Amino acid sequence: MKWWGWGAPGRTYPLVPTARAYFRTALELRERWRRQPEIERVRLPESHFDPDWLGASKLDVDLHTSIAERVRHAVGRSYRDLVRLRTGSLPVAPDAVVYPDSPAQLQRLLALAAERDWVCVPFGGGTSVVGGVEARSGAKDRPVLTLDLSRLTRVLEIDELSRTATVETGIFGPALEAALAPHRLTLGHFPQSFEFSTLGGWIATRSAGQASTGYGRIDERVLGLAATRPSGVVQVGGYPGSAAGPDLLSLYLGSEGRLGVIHQATLRLHPAPRAALARAVVFRSFAEGCNALREVAVGEHRPTVIRLSDEAESALFLRISPPSSATRRAVFAVGKSYLARRGYPLPGSCIMLLTCEGEERTAVARMRGLRRMLVRLGGLDLGAAPAEKWRRDRFSHPYLRDELLDMGAMVDTLETCSTWAWLPRLYGAVSQAIRQAIVAGGSKAIVLCHVSHLYEQGASLYFTFFGRACRDAPESQWQEIKNAASEAILRNGGTITHHHAVGYEHRPWFDREVGEANLQTLRLLAAEADPGGILNPGKLIA
Repeated sequence: MKWWGWGAPGRTYPLVPTARAYFRTALELRERWRRQPEIERVRLPESHFDPDWLGASKLDVDLHTSIAERVRHAVGRSYRDLVRLRTGSLPVAPDAVVYPDSPAQLQRLLALAAERDWVCVPFGGGTSVVGGVEARSGAKDRPVLTLDLSRLTRVLEIDELSRTATVETGIFGPALEAALAPHRLTLGHFPQSFEFSTLGGWIATRSAGQASTGYGRIDERVLGLAATRPSGVVQVGGYPGSAAGPDLLSLYLGSEGRLGVIHQATLRLHPAPRAALARAVVFRSFAEGCNALREVAVGEHRPTVIRLSDEAESALFLRISPPSSATRRAVFAVGKSYLARRGYPLPGSCIMLLTCEGEERTAVARMRGLRRMLVRLGGLDLGAAPAEKWRRDRFSHPYLRDELLDMGAMVDTLETCSTWAWLPRLYGAVSQAIRQAIVAGGSKAIVLCHVSHLYEQGASLYFTFFGRACRDAPESQWQEIKNAASEAILRNGGTITHHHAVGYEHRPWFDREVGEANLQTLRLLAAEADPGGILNPGKLIA
């Protein structure tokens, strides 16, 4: 990724002029936020790592201590991270970066680090938004070594008969899917960070991709894994089912590097879909759409992807995706008039997007059944175009944040999950908490939400919020909003994270969610796996 923002250098997804004007007016944006133009001028703590330390150990691995390498591995991609990068001042950074190219080399590195008391931070794509890759030294001022796993990318085995693959975890999403494609298989895991995140990162954070309603979360797709500790390699799982004691595999899913560096995984795969159908449906209100989602979650026709945007997000979707020609604008105007007469004004209503994948007959039948159900539950069919556009652009949307930050806006996301009974209260409380915190900081507020992951018992809520960046104290402004939202989540029946993980930013609320007895269990497990406390300290548990 580009060092100061999201995605590939030179690639953008610019706001259309009308959307840019809307944000400037709605948030009262007054001045542009110019970013530090040169990576070599970013201010970092001095590196305390001597390149000769590895040479003396006879480990054949390059040690990188340049400013550029340290900056690229210092933080993730939360708003706080981007603010620090833009202002050109990072309070933490790894002292050095290494790229192990084999599990054996990784194990030797960890053993040496334990012997010398060096902290080791695993690094995949660097897309964490909760401080998961931040170079923190833990309880004392120790040298921090970031382990970039991007050279551990081998596909070790693809078992077409069993529909499994064993893969090294430094592999990025597109490369993994490209390796599976000739075998007509897919993992089906497509988080919004898909292009720039790795298999190991997904597993270590218990990621949920955009297609999790159809294909399942990453923790449902991992059959077994291998993790490296300072003392050696641990292998867990590998069977389709087992009653051989507690499920030890689950301990590593979401462990964020605290129990070992996950370097290999065996994955459950799906047949690659032959057809992918898209549809959009509009509902009169978010509550009505959520009622429909609840019926879908327990119905016989399960979509691959389904997303319901609230009124504010639906309106913004139309602002950033206007018709591209005079003819389309005319057709769109006629369509809006028709929807208003039917009682579905846009803006003012809620757009649901869904896709069905699989064998062509199966996908067609599933989409037909879903459409009938959604119309019966109050929805109005909008056709395929809005959902197809979202599908085409879905990995480009994060690029919008860079342009908004350039304009002087604050923008970030957070997510949670709860049962159907609690969901309305959770939605209202968190929306209000975010809005009030932004306004209290002296800015107008825009708060959006959508549902994107369904379960029989409930669903996720994904919030996006905008305000005018406080130029004097942007991190404090953001922290106040984060604190208010997190408190509202725990008070109103939500989990502190559905798929962004814990890192260190969610840790205070994670502690309260799981309770002291369970925290003590995690501490004991971490102490057994890592007696010296060198594995990604400060993340998940103190």
